[in-house]
Amino acid sequence: MSERSSLNTAPRPTNETYGPLQRAYEVLNRRLFDEELPNCRFVLKRRRNCQGYFVPGCIGRMDGRKADEIVLNPAYFDAEIEAGVLATLAHVMTHAWQFYEGTPGRRGYHNLEWAEKMREIGLQPSDTGKPGGMETGDRVQQYVVPGGKFDSAVKALLANQWDIVWRDVVSDTPETQRTTEASTSKSGHRPRFDCPITGCNVRAWAKHGAALDCGVHKTPLIPDAIK
Repeated sequence: MSERSSLNTAPRPTNETYGPLQRAYEVLNRRLFDEELPNCRFVLKRRRNCQGYFVPGCIGRMDGRKADEIVLNPAYFDAEIEAGVLATLAHVMTHAWQFYEGTPGRRGYHNLEWAEKMREIGLQPSDTGKPGGMETGDRVQQYVVPGGKFDSAVKALLANQWDIVWRDVVSDTPETQRTTEASTSKSGHRPRFDCPITGCNVRAWAKHGAALDCGVHKTPLIPDAIK
């Protein structure tokens, strides 16, 4: 086999990673948000104790148009697909919906409006990720409501051979991240806040719930936790 033939048949990790994310976004946008959300750019970024977050209007095109960014942590892609990757994507998309159609909480706070929209699309917000948890707060997860809109949308997507083909093989797994988070919380260390703009290294350490801004991009710093 020639070198050119080998290149033509070799896997393309970039296409095979971002293509499924774009497809999932379009399906969830159509079935959960009535196609109210504009297209965005996906970024994969490993950040301890963070599964994903939304950054509005942070990238620009040469013709002057702007777009949003959704950042996902690939370290969590080994989790169960329905309750893991796609639920996190829908969680972040709900923040995007709130940015365009509602009233976002301060600094990404998960407020009552966000929680109500999550329930509407078939995800139950919970700070523990289990029944009985708090629906609002700085750090809120979710679990799938059986038979809900999200459950139905994901089953249809998976039935059409959707999958995350490439998974992390690094040691910084969700399990080690959660262990680190627990030990940090017990030690009383202050959380780290980072600028969400890709490539910006502005960061600070402050008490939980602090409201900090990036002096370079004039954007709220995001705590080292799921947004």
